[in-house]
Amino acid sequence: MPLLMVLLLFTAVPAQAQSFSSQAEGGELLQVQRLSSGEYWLTVRLSDRNLDSFANHELILLQVDNDYPLSIIEGLRSCAGAARPPQQVFYDYQAADAGSDWQLNAVNNQPSIGDMLINTARPVADFPTITANRRPEWFDFRISGQPNAEALWQQMQDARQITLLYTTETAERRQVIFTLPAPARFD
Repeated sequence: MPLLMVLLLFTAVPAQAQSFSSQAEGGELLQVQRLSSGEYWLTVRLSDRNLDSFANHELILLQVDNDYPLSIIEGLRSCAGAARPPQQVFYDYQAADAGSDWQLNAVNNQPSIGDMLINTARPVADFPTITANRRPEWFDFRISGQPNAEALWQQMQDARQITLLYTTETAERRQVIFTLPAPARFD
């Protein structure tokens, strides 16, 4: 009888989503999962349909709908590793005025004086950051405990899509759009 009561309790209480995933047209996968500890993690994996990998010295940007993008940076790194090449791809986002949507204005190989400033006078490379576990074909990060990750989480609650911008190890620029389930609300 106690087992029946537990089953009835779980079926009677409307459950909020514990995880979701979105696969882009190219096969890339975005997942949000809730662990048994209650923590939420976001993971992005590149498609296994090709041999692409993230360039380890270039920015990875996530943009929820038309909010200001966030940069995914690597956490701790061994100091015994070789120095990385300098960043070669720079993203320029602009908004028409305060409170408007942020749009990708240009992608450049080298920043110029005109490209270094946007309407808010912030340098192009100065995106808010989220520290993640970055690997060649995927990255993931814990959403709680990082102010920018928590801001991303709030943006995702009513979002329609997440755009991923990155450069591959072969210097190809990629843009991937993930459509989010409606609504993507979590407890």
